[in-house]
Amino acid sequence: MSRPLSIPHPENPLHISWHDSNWIPFLNASNVMDYFSDKSNSFYDRTCNNEIVKMQRQSMEQLKNMVGVEYILLHVKEPILYVIRKQHRHSPEDTTPLADYYIIAGRVHQAPDLASVFNSRILSTVHNLEQAFDDAISYAKFHPTKGYSWDFSVGKTITSEDNKEIKKEKAREEPSSQFQRQRVDMLLGELLRKFPIPQIVPQEQVTKADDEKSGTQKNDTNKDQTPTIKQEPMDTNTNDSVGSQNQVKQDNHFNCFDLEMNLEQSFIIKAQNELNETSDIRSQSLKDFREWIAKHVYFANCRQDDLFLLQFLRTKKFRFDKSTELFENYLLLKHSVPRWYDFTDGVFSRMWALYESKVAYPLMERDKEGRRIILVQARNVDHKIFTASDCIQLLTWIARVILEEEETQISGIVTVMDQSDITFGHLRLFSVKDAIDFVSVIKQGSVGRQKGMYIVALPSFASFMLEVAKKATNEKLKKRIHVVENMDKLMTLLDPSLFPKELGGSIPEIEMMESFKKTAFQRNDLVRSIQEGVDWDRVAFDGDNSS
Repeated sequence: MSRPLSIPHPENPLHISWHDSNWIPFLNASNVMDYFSDKSNSFYDRTCNNEIVKMQRQSMEQLKNMVGVEYILLHVKEPILYVIRKQHRHSPEDTTPLADYYIIAGRVHQAPDLASVFNSRILSTVHNLEQAFDDAISYAKFHPTKGYSWDFSVGKTITSEDNKEIKKEKAREEPSSQFQRQRVDMLLGELLRKFPIPQIVPQEQVTKADDEKSGTQKNDTNKDQTPTIKQEPMDTNTNDSVGSQNQVKQDNHFNCFDLEMNLEQSFIIKAQNELNETSDIRSQSLKDFREWIAKHVYFANCRQDDLFLLQFLRTKKFRFDKSTELFENYLLLKHSVPRWYDFTDGVFSRMWALYESKVAYPLMERDKEGRRIILVQARNVDHKIFTASDCIQLLTWIARVILEEEETQISGIVTVMDQSDITFGHLRLFSVKDAIDFVSVIKQGSVGRQKGMYIVALPSFASFMLEVAKKATNEKLKKRIHVVENMDKLMTLLDPSLFPKELGGSIPEIEMMESFKKTAFQRNDLVRSIQEGVDWDRVAFDGDNSS
């Protein structure tokens, strides 16, 4: 069986050079053009006007009267440096530079263009950043009591003094933190509630109670008989009593939160097949979720309606431990990165102005798989007025609004990021801190099923940021990130009728934005209520103790 023929790839001219040792000792300004036009020089185009003039034995002055590709001697610094330019002549006065070549010590090289210089520098920067991150990660240590910390003693020679300090540090370590003790107390209380300790009741008390009912008197001769065991529920500990009070408090308004499933059959089937969701599993998971919340005094009074809790359960496919972990991380991230979750009136008006600039909005219709599509047009951001935080806050708010829809929770979200016509000014919006915080949010507290991201017309000077972001994402999310050349190519991957009329659809852009604006104002109170009901002072207190 014959092997398929391999197509040879042309070698990058920036990576090669040419020289002729016989010429080098005699090279000067009068013969350097003859040297450059040698037949073995791969940089020389033999169809140029210079070759035609040479064949006709005319003066090189005739080049100005011709049209086409030509070579000229641009700069001379004898005896070491000569610069030759390749250009296209349109008229005696009009030329377009095509490439520059420099001859240094007799060796010919092609000078790199500006884009190649930028790409080289950016790749070097990214490579060094990756090495820096890898080195930093090697120094990160985790301790159950203290959490994460830096340990720069790795690879360092340990002296006797260092050993003494290490022993002192170990002696000061507590076996557990207050946070850990509270969690253990909570778990023990839950076990006591589910499996109460049997209470031993003497037989004489049981018999005496029976005699009182029958009106008879009991002799004292049965005092030493074998006792019986009577199962009675036990009171929980102090921490559980707080949780119980919260549970009672919440039970008073749980009924108004109960969600009635009014979904189309296609979404019910998708939820069952993809999320392992059934009516029984959903009811039991919501019940367990609220019981878990009631035991955590930090957010026992936060929003607990079905629609909100299902966002976390469906994101993690009803894996209870993963769902509660996501819930806790989500609330903590809102506190650690408040600039992205602050929907108060003053900040909200600024974010709304960004929305009116047509920077981002969800399309009106769902795709054939039931997913909502968010369209982002980065070129519409006025980078002189708005910041990266404003942009991320807008996207966060849009996601929060559409996640109030059960269909979106089940089918997920697709994001289309149109990067055409962006400039370095847009790129400068994002700082290193923004990048680190954004990656942290995506990895730890991203709510909703992210089913795809299409990045359209990404310029070469911004591609390195995408590579850095990919390093911090998991393999599953990496496979859902697609870089598309242009909008025409995107329309072959997604339904073009879903997009606004300006991009080939049927519904005008302004109509889509007004429709979402109306929906957003109806759900605004729900979105803002997510920030309420969390005792941040108590969270900070426990965090200080745990360190």
